[in-house]
Amino acid sequence: MRVRKRKNLKKKNSALVLLFLLPLIGFSCVAGLFLYMLYDINSFTFELEPPETDNFTALEDINITRLEEMAHIFDYRNMKFNSPIGYPVDVTFKEYHNYSYKNIDYWHHTDNGALHNAYALAAACLRYKVALEEGDEEGVENATREVKFFVKAMSNLIAAPNGGLGINPETGVWYPGVLSRFACSYEDAVQYHPFMLEDHVRHHNGTGKYKNWRIRLKTSRDEVSGYYLGWATVLKFIDPDVNEDSKWCVERVKLMVEQVLRHWKVESNWLVLDHDGTPTGSDINSPDWQLIGLRIGATAHPEKYEALYKYAAAKMLYLGQASMGDWPNAGFEYYAWMLAGNSMFTLILLEDDPDLRNHYIKLYQSGMYNTLKYHRNAYANILHLVFMEMLKKEQRIQFNNPDYPDKDVKWDVLDQLWRFHESNWCPIRNYNLSDRPHSTRTTSLNPEIRKKELDPTREKWLDFIEEHPIGWMYSWMIDVFKMDQEV
Repeated sequence: MRVRKRKNLKKKNSALVLLFLLPLIGFSCVAGLFLYMLYDINSFTFELEPPETDNFTALEDINITRLEEMAHIFDYRNMKFNSPIGYPVDVTFKEYHNYSYKNIDYWHHTDNGALHNAYALAAACLRYKVALEEGDEEGVENATREVKFFVKAMSNLIAAPNGGLGINPETGVWYPGVLSRFACSYEDAVQYHPFMLEDHVRHHNGTGKYKNWRIRLKTSRDEVSGYYLGWATVLKFIDPDVNEDSKWCVERVKLMVEQVLRHWKVESNWLVLDHDGTPTGSDINSPDWQLIGLRIGATAHPEKYEALYKYAAAKMLYLGQASMGDWPNAGFEYYAWMLAGNSMFTLILLEDDPDLRNHYIKLYQSGMYNTLKYHRNAYANILHLVFMEMLKKEQRIQFNNPDYPDKDVKWDVLDQLWRFHESNWCPIRNYNLSDRPHSTRTTSLNPEIRKKELDPTREKWLDFIEEHPIGWMYSWMIDVFKMDQEV
């Protein structure tokens, strides 16, 4: 037997350990640089100071009465021009140059019909709530009509790809719960939305009695957040005892909720499915999305979903993970904050346990709002103000921000509304550039307005990827995070 000397054993073992760790060290270095790049590009979020209120429109110059009038004008024009079948879209008018804005040339296409429908439905539900509280019978009647109109449209989004709502009378089995982005009859596609007749990977015919309908699928979480928002506002604000139409709206939403949740829970394992039963790439499996879905179910059908919701929240600890959005979204896919806001609003709005609701509000404040609080993000600010009103005075103290108190947050929102009113974009687009000098839209027709420079930090890392010897390892970031696009 060969006898080995022990004096080199330590060196050999060290070399083996180092050799074993080299891949891990290499991966850690690459991943570490990637995370640093993400943080550096988003660093502006963590360095922002509170907005300067000196630049805000003076409160005495903001005409609240005029803003209320504009709300009614937008409501009227949305119903008359933008939402022929319940999915609000942009329109181009034939005589926009002479300010008539009455004869429509064509309706624009959208990839987010369900999301647009949900925002319109939520707004109608809020109008219903205010009118009901103020004893405005005419206002309740008008709002009810709008709520029913948009609930019907949302029903079609679910019925068309599945063949119907509820239980199939021929088979006695529930219809599936596939969600669509857009759905319309062939006649409506010809008249209003010809883009739905185009040959597209997301376009299909409906099923069953909806076989002649056109549907748009590959549904993502964008749309799911819209369904959540629409369902929640109907369940929370519409009183089924007010009139038959109100009762119909609530019952129809409960039916949709039951059909979709049953589909996710029993048939798809919380995956969003396409027309052929394959996953679209979006799922509701994560704790936050699943918890919100179950919260809606617990409100609509407590006998079926309340226990399951509480089990998921407490036993599976989902209540600690119900914080939507993350700081990288500040630099990439900023729109995701809107979807996160829809979902968090749904969860907090429907939660009837005060302690649990306060916990969710705390998650919103420490997560999403902590990132966006100085962005002048009107939606995030509005949600913050709404959530603060849900708390008792002594509970709000922990969220007080002396650098940007809530009175300034409210002023921030009003300033943006008034700037929009004064921008010549209210209530409709004016394409005469000379008449809208305040516009700075990226899509402006004015080349000087459109011209923008990339953020210096983003440009620095773009140069690194394109020029540095090891930059090729991060070339995928250019497409994934759209680093070469205007910001």
